[in-house]
Amino acid sequence: MGRRSTIIYEAAGLEAVGTSSAGIAAALGVPDGEHLARDEMLAVVSRIAHGVGIPVSADIEAGYGDTPDDVAGTVRKTIDAGAVGINLEDGTDNSESSLMDTHRHSEKIRAARKTADEADLPLVINGRTDVFWRDVGNEADRIEHAIERANEYYDAGSDCLFIPGVTDAETIAALVDGLDGPLNVLGGQKYRRFQNSTSLVSHA
Repeated sequence: MGRRSTIIYEAAGLEAVGTSSAGIAAALGVPDGEHLARDEMLAVVSRIAHGVGIPVSADIEAGYGDTPDDVAGTVRKTIDAGAVGINLEDGTDNSESSLMDTHRHSEKIRAARKTADEADLPLVINGRTDVFWRDVGNEADRIEHAIERANEYYDAGSDCLFIPGVTDAETIAALVDGLDGPLNVLGGQKYRRFQNSTSLVSHA
């Protein structure tokens, strides 16, 4: 999402917007997955945040670093760029695993929350797990796996939980039933239209 499209969304009545790491990277001719330098990504976030009058959440991928201190530094810069929310994911391109260790990612979230508290900013942290996005493990175990991870991220300081890759109302309902915090899912043209999507509210 660029500044121009954000202005269009604001004019259409949206109350907040979020950046897309893939969108920013593609616009600059770079692959997604933290291949774009952190400062280049945050420069775009800053232009967007200062170009609109609604809150902006920044997709900071896995936090641009392996340690909680690395993530704390990224969060400080993200706040300085004008964002009031972040998306922090546990997906990794490590050859040994497609997901970060749950405890390790929880420590990153704690570092992000502590940094925001020190800045006296009620930063909205969207804790993301890529269990479904990366088709991790056996399909039958994914709901339980995603719930376990996401609830740990909620306990670590996430305000809401993001589980992309879920494409049916039944799975969404099962996730909502098992999660301790609010759930975000990813929509798009390739996903099936939910015929009774309003019924999911009863599971919250």
